[in-house]
Amino acid sequence: MGKEAMSIGGIVGIILVLPEDLESPGGGAAEVRLEAGGSRCAGRVEVKEQDQWGTVCGYGWDMEDAAVVCKQLGCGSALEAPRYGHFGPGSGPIWLSDLECQGTETALSECKHDDWRKDYCVHARDAGVVCSEPSESLWLVGRGSRCDGRVEMLLHGTWVRVLDDQWDVNDASVVCRQLQCGEAERAYNPPKPERGTGPVNGAGRCAGRVEIYYEGTWGTVCDDSWDLSDATVVCRQLGCGVAMEAPGSAHYGKGSGKIWLDEVNCSGGEAALWDCPAKAWGQHDCRHKEDAGVVCSDSALSCAAEVRLEAGDSRCAGRVEVKHQGQWGTVCDFGWDMEDAAVVCKQLGCGSALQALEYAHFGPGSGQIWLSWLRCTGTETALSECSHHGWGKHNCYHAEDAGVVCSGKDRRVRLVNGTGRCAGRVEIYYKGTWGTVCDNSWDLSDATVVCHQLGCGVAMEAPGSAHYGEGSGQIWLDEVNCSGGEAALWDCPAGAWGQHDCRHKEDAGVVCSEFTALRLEKSNGCSGRLQVFYNGTWGSVCSNSMTPDTMSLVCKELGCGDEGFLETDLPYGRISGSTWLDRVECGKMNSSFWQCPSAPWKQQSCYDQREETRITCSEMEKIRAVGGEDGCSGRVEVWHRGSWGTVCDGSWDMKDAEVACRQLGCGPAVSALRKAAFGKGTGPIWLERVECRGTEQSLWDCCTQPGDSGACQHKEDAAVNCSGFVQLVGGDSPCSGRVEIRDGEQWRTVCDSHFGVKAADVICRELQCGTVLSIPGAAHFGEGRVRLVNRAGRCAGRVEIYYEGTWGTVCDDSWDLSDATVVCRQMGCGVAVEVTSSARYGEGCGQIWLDEVNCSGGEAALWDCPARAWGQHDCMHKEDAGVVCSEFTALRLEKSDGCSGRLQVFYNGTWGSVCSNSMTPDTMSLVCKELGCGDEGSLEADLPYGRVSGPTWLDHVECGKMNSSFWQCPSAPWKLQSCYDQREETRITCSGIQLCP
Repeated sequence: MGKEAMSIGGIVGIILVLPEDLESPGGGAAEVRLEAGGSRCAGRVEVKEQDQWGTVCGYGWDMEDAAVVCKQLGCGSALEAPRYGHFGPGSGPIWLSDLECQGTETALSECKHDDWRKDYCVHARDAGVVCSEPSESLWLVGRGSRCDGRVEMLLHGTWVRVLDDQWDVNDASVVCRQLQCGEAERAYNPPKPERGTGPVNGAGRCAGRVEIYYEGTWGTVCDDSWDLSDATVVCRQLGCGVAMEAPGSAHYGKGSGKIWLDEVNCSGGEAALWDCPAKAWGQHDCRHKEDAGVVCSDSALSCAAEVRLEAGDSRCAGRVEVKHQGQWGTVCDFGWDMEDAAVVCKQLGCGSALQALEYAHFGPGSGQIWLSWLRCTGTETALSECSHHGWGKHNCYHAEDAGVVCSGKDRRVRLVNGTGRCAGRVEIYYKGTWGTVCDNSWDLSDATVVCHQLGCGVAMEAPGSAHYGEGSGQIWLDEVNCSGGEAALWDCPAGAWGQHDCRHKEDAGVVCSEFTALRLEKSNGCSGRLQVFYNGTWGSVCSNSMTPDTMSLVCKELGCGDEGFLETDLPYGRISGSTWLDRVECGKMNSSFWQCPSAPWKQQSCYDQREETRITCSEMEKIRAVGGEDGCSGRVEVWHRGSWGTVCDGSWDMKDAEVACRQLGCGPAVSALRKAAFGKGTGPIWLERVECRGTEQSLWDCCTQPGDSGACQHKEDAAVNCSGFVQLVGGDSPCSGRVEIRDGEQWRTVCDSHFGVKAADVICRELQCGTVLSIPGAAHFGEGRVRLVNRAGRCAGRVEIYYEGTWGTVCDDSWDLSDATVVCRQMGCGVAVEVTSSARYGEGCGQIWLDEVNCSGGEAALWDCPARAWGQHDCMHKEDAGVVCSEFTALRLEKSDGCSGRLQVFYNGTWGSVCSNSMTPDTMSLVCKELGCGDEGSLEADLPYGRVSGPTWLDHVECGKMNSSFWQCPSAPWKLQSCYDQREETRITCSGIQLCP
C-alpha cells in the first residue's frame, strides 16, 4: 500500500511497495532510533509512539530483538544486545518491555511484547544495540523502515543525501532492486520549500559552505560579523549538534550566484538562520570570497568533546561540563584560569570570558569529573583540544568543580532571588550589564513571555513591588505591554531601552508553572515534612514506596548529608493542603530527585498525615586516617551520625584503599592494610563491607554494607598507606611514569637534570614498587608515546601515537607483523601475534600521524621506521591500524551468560583453560568480582573424563584476600599444557550478592 511522500527540505523522497502492511499499536510500524552510541547504528534503543520518543526495557532483551532493530535501521547484523543502561539512562516513557522477537520481523513493533508503557521498569535498565553497520553503500532513512524513506549514499566514508530534479520511478526502481525491496510504486521529487539551508562542499552534511534556498534559488551567506552564535543556529537547524567552528573567507570554496544574507547577528537561540537580525534579503557589500561556513559537532571533521554550562542563569554562565564516552561530567578547578574559560566561551559562541570561577561556585555537579589541570592557551576552538592530565584522571571532589561566566551575546533574560531558575525578579542582560524591568502595566501576559523564553511553562503569577527584592543598576524596560505570543520580552511594545520613571522598589517578578523546589520544612532545613513546590504552591510528598535511596538523594540535594531516616511516629488526622506526589522511587542511578520515577502529579495523592513523608537527614560524612605520621596513612575512620567510627577489613583491598586515598587528597594508594595495622579504634564500626571499583571519588560512592550486624570487631579495623606527596603519572602502571610532587593543593613535576638512581630508588621504596629498572628523562612520559586503545587490556587495540601535544592514529597502508612487532616491544608486551586493519578496534578521531609505515622489526620505536612525513597521508579513520601482542591477557567464563563455565585466559594470542589444582574460594571469588558476576563462586565438580582440547595456560593459581586482581595472584609459570584431563579444568558458577548494579 503506497503512502504519501514527505517533503524533506527539497531532498529526494521515495515511497515503496512493501510485501505486507503490518501495523503497530500506533497505526503502522513504530519508528526506531539508536541514541548516545556515537553512530546511528549503535546506542540506546528508542521507539516513537504517540508522537513521543521513549526507551525499551532491558527485561528479556536478547540478540533476536537486537537483530530486528539493526534490520529496521538498515544497519547490518546485530553484534551486541547490551542491557542495564549500557549507553546511559534515557528519559520519558519506557514504551516496550519483554520483547519476544523471532529475528524475522521487519520492525521492532511487530514483535510480541507486553502492553505499551508498562510501569515496572526503570531507565537504568534501558536496552541497547551495537550493529555491524550497513553492508550496502545505499540506504533509506527517516521513516523507520529499511524500504521506505530518503535516499542516502556512502561517499568517501560519509553518508550524503541524493538530490536530482529529474528523479523518477525508473531511478527509484534501481534503488529498490539494490536493497531487495521489490519494485517502486512511485518516486517523489517534492517541490523545494520557500526556504532551506545547508552546508556545501564539506565532509558530509554537517560541515561546509552555508547556502540558503530562497525565491527558487540557492545562495550563500557573507562572513561579515559571522561567528559561532550564527553557526550554532545553522547546526541546530540541520540537526547536526552544536557549532565547533565558524570559518569565513570562503574556507569551503567560493559559491556562485546570489549572496542572500549579510551582517547576520544571531543570539544562538533562534530556530532558523533567517530569524536572526541581518540586512534585507539580497542586500550586501560582499563577494563570494567572503562566503561563510560551519563545522558542526556531528560532522566527520569534529572530534571535539561537547561542552555546556549548567546551573547558571543562562546558557553562557554556569558549571562547566563536558561530554565524554556518552556521559556528561565536570571539570576540576585545579589550574583553572581565564585562558581555559575563554576557550569554553568561544566554543559555546558566548563571547569573551568575564570570570573563571572555582570551588563549585554554581553548585557541585555529579557523576564523573572528566578533566583536571587544563592548560589552554586561549587559541583553541574546543576545551578538549587543551592540554590536560587525561580523561578521568584527577584528585578532585565536586566541591572543586570549575565554572565560567561569559559576556554572552546581545540580550538575555533571567529570574533571580527565587529558589530556582523559574521564579524570581526579572532581569535582562543588555549592552554588557544586567538590569531590571519596571512593574508599570506588568501583568500575566508579560510574565508568560518570560516563562516561555526560559522554557519554564506558563506564568502563574506576575508580582510587582520588588516582591523578590530590589535590584540595582539599570532599569532597562518600562511600560511593557506583551500580547503573550512574543518570542522574547524585548519583542513586546515598551518604552525605549533605559527610559523609565521608576525606582527599584517597583521591580517586576515572575512565578512560572515549571518552577519546582524541594524542602524539609523545619527551620534547620534538614528535617521535617518533605515538600515540593509545584504549580505555584507547596505540597507534601506521600511515603508510599519511599526507599533509603530516595531519602539519601533528598538529603544530598539539600546539602544535609548522605543519609536520611524516615520518621514513623506520626499523628492521625487529615492532611491540610496539597499532597503533590506519591510513589517516588529513586535508584542509585538517579543524580537528582526530579529524575526519579513517581506517580503522576496530583493535588491530593494521599489524605492521612501518617502517609506524609517526614525525614531527618544525617550530617555530612567525612573521612580521616588516624595513627600515621602525616594524615596520609593510618586507620581509616569515617564520620557518620555525629561520631567517628572505623571500617571493617572484611573485603578491604587496593581498590578500596585507592578511593580512600583519593578522598583524603593523598595521591595513589600504596597498600591496603588489615588487622588493625595502626591499632584498634574505638566506638562504632560504621562500615562492615566496602566494595569499590577504584574510580569513585569517595567511599560513600562505593557499594557498602553498614556495620550493624556485630560480625566485626576492632581488631579487624582497615587502614591505608597513601603515597602522600609523590606519584607517578602517564605510565602504564602505578609503578612507572612521570614523577610528580604535591605542593599544597597542586602536583608539580621534577626536573631531570640532577635526578639519579638514588632519588629514584627512594621513590620506588616509598611507593612499594620494588627497585629501579630505568630512569627515562627528557619528558619520556610526555611527547613521543605510543598506546593501544579500545580493547580490554594495554597489550591489544588501536595504535595511537602522542605527538605535538595530541594523540593520533596510524594508517593501515602496508601495515604488517614487522610494524606490529615494534609496537609490542615498545610497549613491553612481548611479540606481535596479530596485526589488525580497517579500524577493527574502532575508528579514532583527530590526527592520523603516520602512513606507509615499513619497519624491519628491529627498530626501538615506531617513529624510527621508514614512513611518510608526520601527518602526511591519504587515509581516513576507517583505515586505523591495530595490534594484538603476545602479552595481551584477558579473563572469561565461557558460557553465554558470561558468569559460569570453564575459566579461560587469553594469552599469546589464544584462549586456554586454567587448571584447578590449588583452586581456593578466594580465587573463585576474585574471578566472579572481576567479571561483574557477584562476589562468590563455586567449583563445578561433576566433570567428564577425557583429554583437554586446546591450551591449558595456568595452574596452581592462589589468590588471597589482599589481591585486587586475578593477574596479581601467584601461580605456576605460563605453560602451553599445564594439565591434560578435563576433570582438572576449572569450571566455576558465580553467585552471591552483586553489590553494584
